[in-house]
Amino acid sequence: MKNVLRAAAASAALLLAAAPAAVLAATESTGQPQHFAFRTQLSDRYHAGAYEGTLSLNVYPNGVVQGLYTPFDGTPQNVAGGMTGSQIWFDLGRGADRFHVIGTLRNGALHATAQIPGPDVWEFDSVSGG
Repeated sequence: MKNVLRAAAASAALLLAAAPAAVLAATESTGQPQHFAFRTQLSDRYHAGAYEGTLSLNVYPNGVVQGLYTPFDGTPQNVAGGMTGSQIWFDLGRGADRFHVIGTLRNGALHATAQIPGPDVWEFDSVSGG
């Protein structure tokens, strides 16, 4: 009986020791990323005008998305998110200036909607010439 308890305790200790490594591995980028560089346009569906910028993304084989967004007239902002198939999501900025982008990245083109507080719907898309 003592041997069974020791074996169970040893197994539990090994599992607990390995758990942080497994969690860390799931959140880190692994392998060589695929790189995308876009000229972007953030526009409100119901009003004229658009905000232009550049977006540089690295998409890793495990689905981690990392990068940098630079508005045409602003400060660069970190990008972090994920991708499954052609479905992509990421967050830009921090705090009150942060917004969430969801959409598709297919055939080198980004088509997405930015979730910004308020009633308007904002498109966040790549534009030609990027």
